[in-house]
Amino acid sequence: MLEVSLLISICALAVVAVPLGISAFAPLRYRKLLGRNNPSMGLQEPSDGPATLHRVSRNSRNTFATLRRSEGAASRLVEIYEIVRESSDTISIYLTDCLDKDSKPDPTKQKTDRLGSGTLPSFKPGQHIVFQRPATSSQPTTRRCYSLSGVPSDPTWRITVKDATAASTKAKTGLSHTKTKDSSVSNWLHTQARVGDRFFVTGPQGRFTLDLASDIKPLLLVAAGVGITPIASMVHHELQFNRSRRKWLFYQVSDLDHAPLLTELVNRIEESPTIQGVISCSADKRLPQKITPDQNKSLHIIGGKINPRSILEAVRTTDVTVLMCGPMAWMESMKQGFLAEGVEASSVHYESFGGHAAEESSAKGKSTPDDANASGHGAVPATAAFSVKFETSQLETTFDGSQPDLLTHAKANDVDIPFGCRMGNCGSCTVKLLKGTVDYKHPPASSLAADAILPCVCLPTSDLVVQA
Repeated sequence: MLEVSLLISICALAVVAVPLGISAFAPLRYRKLLGRNNPSMGLQEPSDGPATLHRVSRNSRNTFATLRRSEGAASRLVEIYEIVRESSDTISIYLTDCLDKDSKPDPTKQKTDRLGSGTLPSFKPGQHIVFQRPATSSQPTTRRCYSLSGVPSDPTWRITVKDATAASTKAKTGLSHTKTKDSSVSNWLHTQARVGDRFFVTGPQGRFTLDLASDIKPLLLVAAGVGITPIASMVHHELQFNRSRRKWLFYQVSDLDHAPLLTELVNRIEESPTIQGVISCSADKRLPQKITPDQNKSLHIIGGKINPRSILEAVRTTDVTVLMCGPMAWMESMKQGFLAEGVEASSVHYESFGGHAAEESSAKGKSTPDDANASGHGAVPATAAFSVKFETSQLETTFDGSQPDLLTHAKANDVDIPFGCRMGNCGSCTVKLLKGTVDYKHPPASSLAADAILPCVCLPTSDLVVQA
């Protein structure tokens, strides 16, 4: 009997310990270390592993349960259930749907239990969401686009966010600076967001997805810095479904301390025979400066910067599909380099801020958003002067062509129109067009109702009356 009682006690302790262990080590998901120390490559196994920034807690002022209806059908109320440090200047924020969850969940339950029915739908690899920071007494609601960086089929969504404010301050002063008055959403997420907070998001949306890739051509996934976020979801999706097409990941970072999602991507590459990866550390001159083609080696870590010529020399063909994300000037330069090396223009795609798949054709000619029959599209040159009446603001103005778009014109006249990406992707600035016609600078990625327009990427082609 004593042995039986002892066994029961041990089992009971195990039942308690396992959930606690899962909870304590949950941040280690996708965070396995490289499996070896390699001082020559700068890959050092840390002694304490990645840390969760905040303990599980709830912030009642961010529940917003009463605002659900006012936010519209496109909005979704999500909850932060985990925040993980990815690099010295980036964090990953894991989101779960809380629309159908109990308003007062038990924080002592396992994470998997807390998710309950709050699972989020799958998304296309490369898509983004629009994150809405709540209004405060001193700041209005602000929306920003963030690419989804996790596995598309996961029941949760992950965004990986760089603290651009701290990076900018360090670049100017040479010193890291964590306290800032900057009101950027990214900095706010780094300094104030907590596990248990709830926010509205819209999406997923965006056209920069694997649908742009050829099923036959080798796939080149190219990223710089935090531009790895949409590319990471593509890598996960490609390997999850074990597609047979050849694929490469080229990831340029300044150094391994500023390489978000590096460990999980390296692990995926080393575990799969269908992908090869090149990690380029631009600030590390100790590493070899050239990619050495080796079909038996899945991972290459080099110094310096990647460029289209070195990439194509490693791949050994120009008949490829290129999907890339990073700083705009870098992407434009890389695209011109790929074209100069002989890659077809129709095979090079990149994501500008917010998820727009930028291509040569997108900036040419006239374009029509989905179902936007309220738009005239080119009936009158956009440089002509037109009257614009903002009905809600009771303000009549003249658009003379000096502003690049209708949103800039509205801001110049103190008309408050919320906005996010300013690229026609997120739909944050959508307003109702009561009278007149507009033309678009490039096709919006956001779907529109018949009487709606996106001021951030449109120009008047007649006198307008806008509900704003």
